[in-house]
Amino acid sequence: MGKVLFRRTNDRKSFVRDVIEEFSSAMEGWEEVVINLSLVSNEPYPATTHPDVLSEIISLFREKRVSIVAGPAVDSVIRDRIPESHPLRLVARKFGFDLTNLNLLDTIKVKGRRMKLRLANILGKENMISLPVLREHKSCKISCALENQLDFLSVKEKFLLYTRLKDIHLTIAEVNLLVRPKMFLVDAIEVMVGAQERRRGGRVEKLGYMIAGDDPVSIDSFCLELMGEISPRLSKLRPEDVKYLRLAEEAGIGSIRYKAVEI
Repeated sequence: MGKVLFRRTNDRKSFVRDVIEEFSSAMEGWEEVVINLSLVSNEPYPATTHPDVLSEIISLFREKRVSIVAGPAVDSVIRDRIPESHPLRLVARKFGFDLTNLNLLDTIKVKGRRMKLRLANILGKENMISLPVLREHKSCKISCALENQLDFLSVKEKFLLYTRLKDIHLTIAEVNLLVRPKMFLVDAIEVMVGAQERRRGGRVEKLGYMIAGDDPVSIDSFCLELMGEISPRLSKLRPEDVKYLRLAEEAGIGSIRYKAVEI
């Protein structure tokens, strides 16, 4: 059973500080940290990580070796170039850092449990914090902690998902065997309902939660329940009804059973 931390709040920065304090013993000795954003397209929050979340995370780790990474979608206008004026890039540069576009890195083929995947070659960087936003997703029900690791797929692998030549559910489970963030900070103060982005028909709804933990399967299971309160399409789904959650649990990535703890 995974532990999921949550708070009903509009104060992102306070929640981030409290969660980092909660995980401080697990992070003791970290000399470097990789921050993985949600930056699928040029759409603003809540399709993309909120600048305040990134700003607070960087401020808490600014004395470390910080890498900030994102992997835009293959059909996005920012697939190959994240604009200099992008709000998240401006936040990073305020602290003396920049964004690394995962789509432009060298790749390496890695064997998972049931498939081989070609991933951006930053494997071995163990101390990773993932900053997903909660969104309904047309193909895999919700986009949250587990789906955010699709960023690390090569452009070709992302294209295979986009054209549905690969099973997105199996791919989500497999990539999470290979890319294992130590912590997830989920912004669900505002969420996308109906689809993962406005350009795909999504609409913004107020939900009012910040969520965190180290078990992405438990986090996504908890977030599925929250989304069921505002999305008719998701209202009757249980975690075991979502294929990628079943596969991720079977692969040992985490548990669909969770204990939610308000902090």
